[in-house]
Amino acid sequence: MESFRAMSDRFGASQSTYHTVCRRIAGAITTDVTPRVITWPNSDAKRQSIAEGFRRIGRLPNTLGAVDGTHIRITATREHPQSYFNQKHYNSMQLQGVCTSRLLFTHILTGWPGSVHDARVFRNCSLMEDGKFAPGYYLIGDSAYPLSQFLLTPFRDNGNIGFHQRRFNQELSRQRNVIERAFGHLKGRFLRLQFFRVEDMKLLCKVILAACTLHNICIQNNDELMEEFHEDQGREDVFPYNEDVTGQERRNELMALLN
Repeated sequence: MESFRAMSDRFGASQSTYHTVCRRIAGAITTDVTPRVITWPNSDAKRQSIAEGFRRIGRLPNTLGAVDGTHIRITATREHPQSYFNQKHYNSMQLQGVCTSRLLFTHILTGWPGSVHDARVFRNCSLMEDGKFAPGYYLIGDSAYPLSQFLLTPFRDNGNIGFHQRRFNQELSRQRNVIERAFGHLKGRFLRLQFFRVEDMKLLCKVILAACTLHNICIQNNDELMEEFHEDQGREDVFPYNEDVTGQERRNELMALLN
């Protein structure tokens, strides 16, 4: 958690040296390693393996990943500070992730200011491109995301939903919790992501992407995590939207399979 200034005082090297080394290492990881470590499942074998992993957690079939966003807490920025002030009343940068049941990231996106809603980040990511999802596969998310054919969300619970809808919500929540654990592992391994004194936003993005890459490498090599970071989720950020008809049909079909 130490700053460049504190490291400079402790080890007798200049702040610019640490800044240069951090930029160089983060740049090398994101350019050469990230494309080989954080990969979208494009083969039937990989998709089936991921879906089987989720079936060991819950009963929903063909789940390709769990999606959510987390906030990287930062100091106030010099330019447009109001854009980075989020609904939790602190400055942050958004990190959106999709992970498997093993907590491995298969897609990440960062750089959006903390005030931007999760649904807007998702609408503008590459996962919305045609051909990303094989027939029958989908992501799962919380009610902050829009329901669609490729992104299933829970039924809105206003106190009057039925037994089958509640059971579907429970199964979805059981599988979706892996993304919260993935963020907990990420911030537990790399404490700097709990708070970043930012001056260079591009460097911050590279550091976040590099940390996500190293997170995957740690899991693939069974690296032991000393302590998982538990973040206060606070109030669920629900955004008004029109539910997609094809998404409603798919969700109802899966709900019927649970009977």
